[in-house]
Amino acid sequence: MDIGNWCKWLLESKEEKKKLAIEALKIPRRSSLYAPDMLAKRPSRGDQLLHILRSTLFHFDASGYQRSYHQRLFHDSMTAACIRHIYKDEFAGNFLKILEENNWSDARQEVMICCPRRFGKTWATAMFVMAYVWAIPNSEVCIFSPSRRQSEKMLELISTMMDKIPGARKHVCKSNRERLWFKIGLTDIRKISSYPSKVTTLKGTSR
Repeated sequence: MDIGNWCKWLLESKEEKKKLAIEALKIPRRSSLYAPDMLAKRPSRGDQLLHILRSTLFHFDASGYQRSYHQRLFHDSMTAACIRHIYKDEFAGNFLKILEENNWSDARQEVMICCPRRFGKTWATAMFVMAYVWAIPNSEVCIFSPSRRQSEKMLELISTMMDKIPGARKHVCKSNRERLWFKIGLTDIRKISSYPSKVTTLKGTSR
């Protein structure tokens, strides 16, 4: 390439870069923001709530309550079981995408955890319940334990997790031996209830 062609190429390159810079500064039309390709790139409301839920669980890890390998598996299964409530109206249209992004083969609504004592089942439950309620607007979680002592202990653990979240306690609007409620906004009330129970007295069950 001689000196003349090189100068011409350099000038064209600068002009092209200038055009790209000008295009980047242009404010896009409102209609283009809602084009299918643009909407696909934007995180949905469900994606945002799921991110808050997982970020809260990671926050517990960094706050002195490092989760074990099995507790992480528990939380992944619990998240899959609640995913319909997290995405709500967005779930049906994004079902396959949600499974693929989370490396799930299915998203069943029931979870059964059966393992020996000292595996961290109670702590894992307390962590997940607090993270879920902190992330999902107008959520309500009920926990049933075999005895009053166990149900109160569960609520104490959840309260311990709550104190690890900055600013969470100031949103408490009701707290007693069975309930822990949060008021985030005028209409956003999030409820945790922990009740003692017996299998023989629960509705829909028999001895």
